[in-house]
Amino acid sequence: MATNERSNDDFKEVLLRVGDQQVVLMLPADEEAVLNDAASGKTVDPYWGKLWDSAVGSARCILNSNLQPGMSALELGCGAGLVGI
Repeated sequence: MATNERSNDDFKEVLLRVGDQQVVLMLPADEEAVLNDAASGKTVDPYWGKLWDSAVGSARCILNSNLQPGMSALELGCGAGLVGI
């Protein structure tokens, strides 16, 4: 996985390469602030903006699978949504 990051005050743009695919995710620039907001009750889900290490492996697995048009896959997880993308 290769990453390249560019940020502003609130978000960072993360360019990921998974296999031969390239994905751009907008993630919080400060993950700790998102967790603090959830702990103080300002937000409900603190994990929406985290790119979990396991997501990259799961995305690679899906890309290398034999899924055919019309077949389904279910991701039970949380985070930035890389596998679903």
